[in-house]
Amino acid sequence: MLLILTNYYLSINEIVFTRQEKGKSMYKLNKWIFFIAPCMFFTLAVQALDQFPSQLDDGWQVALPESVGMDPSFVTALKQRSENGIYKELVSVIVVKKGKLIIEEYFNGNNKDTKHDVRSAGKSFTSTLFGLTIDKGLLKSEEQYAFPFIKDYLIAPPSKYIKKLKLKHLLSMSSGFDANVNDLSSPGNEEKMYETADWVEFAVNVPFVNEPGKSWAYASINPTILGFVLETAVKEPLADFADKNLFTPLNITDYIWRKSPKGRIIAAGNLLIKARDMAKLGQLYLDKGKWNGKQVVSEAWINKATSKSFDTGSWMNDYYGYLWWLRNFKVDDKIYPVYYASGNGGQKIYVVPDKALVVAIQTTAYGKGWAHRQSTRILMNAIAAANFDSKI
Repeated sequence: MLLILTNYYLSINEIVFTRQEKGKSMYKLNKWIFFIAPCMFFTLAVQALDQFPSQLDDGWQVALPESVGMDPSFVTALKQRSENGIYKELVSVIVVKKGKLIIEEYFNGNNKDTKHDVRSAGKSFTSTLFGLTIDKGLLKSEEQYAFPFIKDYLIAPPSKYIKKLKLKHLLSMSSGFDANVNDLSSPGNEEKMYETADWVEFAVNVPFVNEPGKSWAYASINPTILGFVLETAVKEPLADFADKNLFTPLNITDYIWRKSPKGRIIAAGNLLIKARDMAKLGQLYLDKGKWNGKQVVSEAWINKATSKSFDTGSWMNDYYGYLWWLRNFKVDDKIYPVYYASGNGGQKIYVVPDKALVVAIQTTAYGKGWAHRQSTRILMNAIAAANFDSKI
């Protein structure tokens, strides 16, 4: 960018001095152009530097948006909409294209060192831990039954469906438990779980309303049980397993994963993480389990986790994989398949394979319905801006 601006500036000077030779009648105009050209040059240079993400020793390679075919006006619009109150309660927006971190913006007093609670977007990190457990041979597959892991927590008499519960049902929110995040009266609603001393015991004793695998309902008790299963399989605190096998390979060193009263990490979410580190999970999945060329989790798991398992029945035509959401977005009359991690308040890690694009969004708009729509709008604008390469 700076090289382009420098060449532009030199071209202006050449034009000015050439025209001066043609007569004094052009002198005043040339003098004015010669005065404003440096101003334009330095203004554009400052703007370019202002949009350049920080080059840190965290595994990311940074670049200017237009160098990988991203319209830089996306950044300007993003800032203006935040300043004008169109975008509310933003913490950060990170955009990665073709493996390059090209946009890194912070809002409302936050910065690159801010660790933010991404709520249920943490479920997609748990999904990755499950894949790692299979990769290492600590679990055979998601087809295993949950009963051998949880039987000691059951309070008699257990449901007739409990022995039909497979790990894939917990991953895909199709366990059949009478639990729903949107129904506070459901016996397995997470708010009831939070009031207990042992969340695993609470979760496995929630009654069933359907046979496992027959219906879909989003509930945090599913990854709660799954987290316990993983910890049992790895035979060490899941927090330690996650740090050694996921966070350290991704060069994520400064994070907090909150724990339940029993000291287990909250597999349903509540991960406090920096924006740049949050986006790494999206890039890991986009690159089929690789981070900077090294295989961290198998491609087989990436494909499974981001494949459709259940239609959620939403009017937005969402599907659910293994603790990942899937949806098609229409931008400029073209359909883009997207899979994403999602948390309360519009916390998102979007992956758009067709554009080699990752968009990570953090906000403080917890419990506000418009927050998810706001993140959707940012994503769609990013996809539109990523079409810049077809215009140049």
